[in-house]
Amino acid sequence: QGRDCSCYKCVQNDDLGTVGGSNPWGACDGEMVFNDESPCPKGAYSKYCMPGDYDCEGYNVTITQRGWFYDLGDLNQTDPFVRKAQLDWIKWFVTEYDIDYLRLDTAAFMTFDFLSELQESANVSIMGEVTTTNLTYHANFQSNPPGPDGREVLDGVLNFPLYYSASQASAANGGLRITNALTWVMMAKGTPIIYYGTESNFSEVRTSLWQTGYDTKSEGFLFFKTMNAIRAQIPATADLKVLSTEDSG
Repeated sequence: QGRDCSCYKCVQNDDLGTVGGSNPWGACDGEMVFNDESPCPKGAYSKYCMPGDYDCEGYNVTITQRGWFYDLGDLNQTDPFVRKAQLDWIKWFVTEYDIDYLRLDTAAFMTFDFLSELQESANVSIMGEVTTTNLTYHANFQSNPPGPDGREVLDGVLNFPLYYSASQASAANGGLRITNALTWVMMAKGTPIIYYGTESNFSEVRTSLWQTGYDTKSEGFLFFKTMNAIRAQIPATADLKVLSTEDSG
């Protein structure tokens, strides 16, 4: 049996022993605790070794970017035929369907140089999904190396470092903290992205929405309606200023 790569495990009540819990944010009839048998560093935000987790024992960025996508076979963009086919495809796709913006799933599992070429070929902004808690590694996906002198990579990335830290705080403190976190998302600089069903208080992902009746009177729906109205009055280029509770009174 291979080494358990889950950073956290579910521990039930003392007389019930321990049960496995591969998803640290899923249902647990007990308490989620750090898994000492995992390669993860203590205090890890993610549930297993994620892209850019250099503290994870055995982490290898080359394997992450050029190897398989976990247990799924991946395209080899170092092969000239594969690379050209994908770059030609993105040009055709954007033109054929008049695309004005793209979200690129699992962007962290491709090399920086290929992503840079993909962004150039698309000729529209690409926002990459980079699931990492490492801010410097995260920044590499916009400029490699980070900074004005680096090669441009993607036009944007989803703010997963903030997402993971905010999820930890919000999950532990209930509804008011979750509302505060969503307010931050709606008011922060950048494009706010809200997972569908949040307005209906979904507790699970990838479930159907139709059974909610598309309630436009719910507390969640009205909250986002208000946030959208406020945001529409704020220029996209407005400076962001964060105040502590002490400063704001």
